[in-house]
This record gives sequence, C-alpha cells and structure tokens, in this order.
Amino acid sequence: MNAFERYLSLWVLLCIACGIGLGQLLPQVAQAVAQMELYGVA
Repeated sequence: MNAFERYLSLWVLLCIACGIGLGQLLPQVAQAVAQMELYGVA
C-alpha cells in the first residue's frame, strides 16, 4: 500500500478543508464554478 492509499482519508479531509477555505476567501471562484453548472440538483 503506497502513501496515497494509506492516507486517503486524510487527503479527502484536506481537500474538503481547502475547498471550504477557498470558498470563504475567494467567493468569486465559487460563483464562477456555479455559473458553469449545466443541470441543477435540488
């Protein structure tokens, strides 16, 4: 098992935290991504 597989849960948590942080610091990025959405899911 390599390091990526061994620490996969940690990588996922880091990606979630980075996404939340990026959305808080640069809301324009989140808005730009939302405008690229093709189909909305309610």
